[in-house]
Amino acid sequence: MRTVSGRSVSLPDLGPRGEGWVAVQTALIVAVLSSAALTGGSWSHEARAATIALGAILVLVGVAEFALGAVALGPRFSIWMAPVTSQIVETGIYGRVRHPICGGQVLIGFGVALVAASWPALALATAYAALVALKGHHEEVMIERRVPGYAAYRRRVPHVWLPGIV
Repeated sequence: MRTVSGRSVSLPDLGPRGEGWVAVQTALIVAVLSSAALTGGSWSHEARAATIALGAILVLVGVAEFALGAVALGPRFSIWMAPVTSQIVETGIYGRVRHPICGGQVLIGFGVALVAASWPALALATAYAALVALKGHHEEVMIERRVPGYAAYRRRVPHVWLPGIV
């Protein structure tokens, strides 16, 4: 059992760099996208206009958030959970949220499900968000163990995915 910020945590590492977490995350986002493509059109015509508009906004915001996170990380960007360096990035969007790339991915998943009007894709997007939340929590455990000052960064930047919201 590890503790992070006073909370007990017991999640498996699934590889030294979190390879198993990344594999499950990848499989689940592929399932979201495939399900949207194969099961779309489930909602009435009246609801479609609203869900297409909301879904498109979520996709655009998600892509922007992902891109801002990737640009801020620069060469430190990695798909693996283990930190690449011991330097904390606090510039750009990382001054507002701790995991913008993950937040962007979640928004894209929900947006695609809404645009497609797919209940199965929406359910899978919800599962994807839960997995990414668990993975992000586990990643923070790894980072806090290896990067001095990360606990203080967590206190300064309380939002995980979206500024002022989550």
